[in-house]
Amino acid sequence: MTADEIIHMLRQRFAPREFAFIEQVRNGTGWAKRARTADAIAMSLFPSKGLHLYGFEVKVSRSDWIKELKDLEKSDGIGRYCDYWVIAAPDGIVRIEELPEKWGLMVPKKDKMHFQKNPVKMESQSLDKLFIGALLRQAQKQISSEARIRLEIDKAVEDEYKRMTRMMESESRIMKNRISMLQKRIEELEKSEDRPFQMLKVLDQYVTGENKQES
Repeated sequence: MTADEIIHMLRQRFAPREFAFIEQVRNGTGWAKRARTADAIAMSLFPSKGLHLYGFEVKVSRSDWIKELKDLEKSDGIGRYCDYWVIAAPDGIVRIEELPEKWGLMVPKKDKMHFQKNPVKMESQSLDKLFIGALLRQAQKQISSEARIRLEIDKAVEDEYKRMTRMMESESRIMKNRISMLQKRIEELEKSEDRPFQMLKVLDQYVTGENKQES
């Protein structure tokens, strides 16, 4: 399983309207701070359920997780602003007993992310302007990307609609021509002595798409 697949499932789990979900968030803009990046940030938006900030780190290999364990302070660059910190990984990558006490663990089950260990609420710092700026910058990039994708989808739908319309118009013209030819043939056969037999023959030709007149 790839990191992109896990991010996609996290996005579905922390979906609008209940959450705002932003990928690849740094701890600030510019170089005023030592750069740290969270794989994703989610903000709960319903006051009735609590307004909380979740930070996510995605790990898809055991070695990557072991590396994280050797430098737990790295997460503080963004974790200090979060109410909850969560590791998202395929089952078996992270052992629950290895997690810091307050960290949570989410694993995929049947294409959905589930908590294998619930995070414990942490003491969070107030968001400073550098971090707010980083959040807004990444949100703007995400919105622009999604808008571009929507435009591409809309264009593809419009092109397909035009193609189908042209095809239907062509089929309609063909059908009108066949009906016109049939009407003319019937008018001719109205004057024929063996009219019943000839009319059945013409109808059979029309149904099978054969419109050639006998010489």
